[in-house]
Amino acid sequence: MSRRFSRLKTFRVLLICVLGWPGITIPARAQLTLDWQPVEALNATLPPSIRVFQANDPTLPLKAWYVRADPSDTTWILTGVLSDDADGLEPVSSFVADADALVGINAGYFGGGTSYSLVVHRGQKRATNLGALNRNGLTFYPTRSAFGMRADGSPDVAWVYEVDGTTYAYPNPSPNEEGAPQPVPTAEFPEGGAPWAVTDAVGGGPVLVEGSRQRITWEEEVFFGSGIGTPEMRNPRTAVGYTADGEVLLLVVDGRQAASRGASLIELAEILLDLGAVEAVNLDGGGSSTMVVGETLVNRPSDGSERAVASALLLMPAPDDEGGGTNSPIVFDTGDACCYREVGEWFESANTPYYGGTPARLFAAGDGSGTATFLLEGIAPGRYVVEAWWVPSFNRATDTPYTVYHQGAGTTVRVDQSNAATLGQWNELGLFDLAPGDSVVVSNDASGTTSPAYVCVDALRLTPVTATAVERPARRPATPTLDLYPNPTRGAVTLRYILNHPGRVSGSVVDVLGRVVYRFDDEGSPGERQLHLDWTAPAPGLYLVRLVTPDGVRQQPLIILP
Repeated sequence: MSRRFSRLKTFRVLLICVLGWPGITIPARAQLTLDWQPVEALNATLPPSIRVFQANDPTLPLKAWYVRADPSDTTWILTGVLSDDADGLEPVSSFVADADALVGINAGYFGGGTSYSLVVHRGQKRATNLGALNRNGLTFYPTRSAFGMRADGSPDVAWVYEVDGTTYAYPNPSPNEEGAPQPVPTAEFPEGGAPWAVTDAVGGGPVLVEGSRQRITWEEEVFFGSGIGTPEMRNPRTAVGYTADGEVLLLVVDGRQAASRGASLIELAEILLDLGAVEAVNLDGGGSSTMVVGETLVNRPSDGSERAVASALLLMPAPDDEGGGTNSPIVFDTGDACCYREVGEWFESANTPYYGGTPARLFAAGDGSGTATFLLEGIAPGRYVVEAWWVPSFNRATDTPYTVYHQGAGTTVRVDQSNAATLGQWNELGLFDLAPGDSVVVSNDASGTTSPAYVCVDALRLTPVTATAVERPARRPATPTLDLYPNPTRGAVTLRYILNHPGRVSGSVVDVLGRVVYRFDDEGSPGERQLHLDWTAPAPGLYLVRLVTPDGVRQQPLIILP
């Protein structure tokens, strides 16, 4: 949808919580008479830019709240967060407490401890929307919707899909219909797609409002069979949207209680339209729906207590180093499932101090068969100081290669990881012009003074040196960088790619859960290359074929047919 708004004094955020009770006839829209009143007890705990209101309809068992927040107050930010608890789940009040947040609501869908919805936090992609779903024996590839905030403070709602590791946004969803799945989305399909430049985002679905009109895309986003797309169902729900002057509406729907009778998706869209929404998207609901202001649980979750969830949307204090949010460092860690990949038998290091909550990783120095890749997703195009954190030791490689793939080429910087002076600090690799889709690869093509010697990988930090984006050349060459045929296939597949620089090429086939199901390599001579994978195909579904080459990381989706 990609509408842009200037940062205005009138720009506000609204968070709404609606309680519900199924089984009661829903009045027509004109009969909803919400009477909003400020909640002074909560407002007294918040800055003037954030106000809480409560509403009641005297004709219905219906209760609602919203929080109005003005983002021109740069002392706080609106962002998505992913649970870092051991089981991947925690209640919204825990997210709020950990971040010292002002307000929090639950965000996207999840199963077990895995988020099924996109989460972007301060430029770093922490989770992605599901890439494939099975409905009645058919595989669908939905462009599910998401809400995001751009670097200039403007909001956006879009239908999104991961293409070659980059989140693409589309002005219309892939036109899936029950029983009739569409092809895997690409950079060209659906029409009008482009990389989604947001700094913070949460995914969900379906869209509720588009172009100031009700538009509930439950079928296109493949919610049939889930109950979410049933218009008459009244359940606890969560939604987010924004108005023509930039107000953001975050909607939470709890329900199944005598004090409040709930809302269907249609009612949810009507409430948002009444508040002036031009675009809005549904998020997770049911027992997950929760609103917390400071230490106060505002609504009454339908489970009787807070449900542990995978992600949340927070109004939280801006980090001290943000200065408006454009120059804050972005950290990629080995524990980031979204952005870190390994090839070869890496193992955990027992040495400290490692960065963050994930120990450093080691691989015996040798022939370059082991690689660790940081995918630089969620960053804005620009110039960055790139730094690495590792844990030095006497048995580390003295020439560990970090190759920064940027602007279609690779720059290799070799570092001495046996040097004790590098302990417990960020070590600069250089200044680079980077954009989403670039990567940094650590290889075991190294040596040391001990036998064996080990290369170490732990974390990467990117610090913008200017808020002005750097002009980038087109990243898509006339000849495809990676072509797969036949695709879809029931077995063997041929890879075709062009290599501009000599060097080792390694590849893998990865399923939608990030598990490597097949590995391969090529000799890496420059020119047009063809590689035939004569393999035993895995189960039918969507996979990602990935090449790590001297020219950069290349990826293409692969469909295995039954």
